[in-house]
Amino acid sequence: MERRPWLERLNEALAGEGLPVGVRSRFLEELRDHLEDLTDGGPMMMTGTEVTLRMGTPEELATRAALEHRRSSWVRRHPRLVFLAAPIPATLLGMAVYILVAGLVAFGIAEAGLAEADSRSMWETPASVFVASLRYVPFLIAAAAFARLSLVTQVQRWCVIASVGQIAALAGLVTAGLTWSDAPGQTQFLLGLSFPFNGWVQATQLALPLCVGVAAFVVATRSRRAAVAI
Repeated sequence: MERRPWLERLNEALAGEGLPVGVRSRFLEELRDHLEDLTDGGPMMMTGTEVTLRMGTPEELATRAALEHRRSSWVRRHPRLVFLAAPIPATLLGMAVYILVAGLVAFGIAEAGLAEADSRSMWETPASVFVASLRYVPFLIAAAAFARLSLVTQVQRWCVIASVGQIAALAGLVTAGLTWSDAPGQTQFLLGLSFPFNGWVQATQLALPLCVGVAAFVVATRSRRAAVAI
């Protein structure tokens, strides 16, 4: 197998650039996957010269890899913290901000005299729409944000699955409702978690963020395959 010396040269060049062992191992693993794709999963029959023509010299690749590593963001250096620990707190914070903004808008409308604060006829429809949107909008925004972050920083594809999966699971558990009362101050806004999933509404809440994650996963996979063809 004539590839092994080429990969060994690349590993030595990466070490010479000062890249950590973990980074070198991950980079070499990706290169092996690329080489497998180049041969359509067949026997490793490409010579070192053929690999160099398709991929570049080990020294050139090591230089580019080192430059990319030095430019890598904080997110790429801490993927577990960002994509495993942060999604749920970030989503909850997003929900709080979403509710706060809606409350400020309603307060501003009432203060401007555009609607009476205790007028059920004026508030019932927009309030019901807001409560319904609370089941979807914050989670779709959070899923899209983490999916885009994973694509921009080019982290491993498990990051998309881990982050969007958590967000989708939380979305599927959320219940929100509004109970109107003609008595002043008796209208109730309810927000909580319900397990197990109950009905098609919660199933939809789960499915939509997952669709965002699947789309991001497909894009990431195609990007990697396109990189192989370059």
